[in-house]
Amino acid sequence: MDSRTIWDHTSKLVELAGSDAPLPEVLTEVVNAARLLTEEQCRVALFIHDLDNACLNLGANGGMPDGYVLAIQGFKVGEHQPSCGRAAFIGDEVIVPDLSLDSRWAPCLDLAQEYSIKACWSFPILSSTTVLGTLAVYHDSCTTPVSGQAEALRYLATIASAAIGRSQVKAAVDQAALQPTQRAEMAPAGARTGHGLPSLRRYVASASGVRDHESDR
Repeated sequence: MDSRTIWDHTSKLVELAGSDAPLPEVLTEVVNAARLLTEEQCRVALFIHDLDNACLNLGANGGMPDGYVLAIQGFKVGEHQPSCGRAAFIGDEVIVPDLSLDSRWAPCLDLAQEYSIKACWSFPILSSTTVLGTLAVYHDSCTTPVSGQAEALRYLATIASAAIGRSQVKAAVDQAALQPTQRAEMAPAGARTGHGLPSLRRYVASASGVRDHESDR
């Protein structure tokens, strides 16, 4: 793929990421762009980091078989996990040119061989404070990034980070906008317990009785 074609595609992607396009659409374009970065056949997946459960869930699929995706859904994040699990844990890229030579891939090697995966490059999707996910490139031959591929993939991961961050901010704003309505619809605490309103009535009645008594004097 010539550099001009790649540039045109990524320029459109940047424009899309800065628009109000739905997050899945932007992430799909990210994985499509990643597939353009190599002349040989490759497959790409983008995973979202579930921080609460320390695992990775598929955010966008670029040619990965359904069986493989199903098998790794909810893949745990950890220092000694294969490629993406480790990349999400350490916040740095993990390039494995030959899975059979990486001890961390040993538990998953049969699965990788079943789907003709021999190399995996994983790039973390970083925010200023955490790892939002990973961008993974899978190859059916042993290989490492060449000719600026790694730099381009880091750039795509940055675009994905901006899109995910924007989506999270929008979700937070939408949630905050709902809260005043929710509060307005809630009954006062006293009305919910059945104690507050009678107590208030007794207080008002008592105070009124005191004032009436004083006025008589």
